[in-house]
Parts: sequence; structure tokens; C-alpha cells
Amino acid sequence: YVFGHSYGEVDLPYFFKIADICPKAIWHLYWFSKEDLMCANNFLSNLRTMRNNADIGEIRKLKDM
Repeated sequence: YVFGHSYGEVDLPYFFKIADICPKAIWHLYWFSKEDLMCANNFLSNLRTMRNNADIGEIRKLKDM
């Protein structure tokens, strides 16, 4: 579960390292603003490209929790 990240380029190395250590992880991303949602979708595209075995659980709006 990922909370409080911008899903920007600066975050990618950390997440790729997690994906290396936990290759069968299911990612659940949460967003707050429309900009965050766009970045989260871009992040997932990068993660899928670099780590094909990661599964995506959902992208969910934080305010709706």
C-alpha cells in the first residue's frame, strides 16, 4: 500500500527496489488530487514496463476512504 508519495521520478528507484525484493507484490496506490492520479498512472506504466511480474491491486482516492 502506497500513501503520501508523489509517484514522481524521484520515487521510482525506491519502488523499483521494493519490486526487486518482492517481485510478486500487489500494489495499491492512493491519490489525493487529479495530478496525483495522473502521476500514479504514469508510475504504474513505469512499474509494469520495468517489472512485469508486479500486480496492480487498485488506484483509490484517499478522500473516499
